[in-house]
Amino acid sequence: MGGDAVSDVYRLRNQPEVYGPVASDPTISRLFKVLSTVQPAKALAAINKAPAAGRARVWAQAGKDSPLHGVTVENSLVIDLDASLLNSHSEKESACPTWKKGFGFHPLCSFLDHGLLGTGEPLVALLGSGNAGPTP
Repeated sequence: MGGDAVSDVYRLRNQPEVYGPVASDPTISRLFKVLSTVQPAKALAAINKAPAAGRARVWAQAGKDSPLHGVTVENSLVIDLDASLLNSHSEKESACPTWKKGFGFHPLCSFLDHGLLGTGEPLVALLGSGNAGPTP
């Protein structure tokens, strides 16, 4: 859903027909605190699995509109990798001079191709420094 912090969970809460019941912000914060102090490695692994679980649930509900619908060996699922320079006008973390004489970032992004009629779905983005090249 594009969130980048626990406080962005409202995006899930606004679509209960898709994501089901979602815990309150204080409940989620307490859970993260307990997990990070008891078994941080297991907590991190569980947190990293959450986007895949959410995506699987949404795609299952999408039926024929799912990117997985009709995927076979002959009709493969395409993941598009793209790296583009992003200009930044201040010295933010990891921003640095680019090979095109600019200043900013060079992220590597992956998108799921939804075919000719789709726009793609962002999967993962790795923020790279401006001088990172196409593989940060």
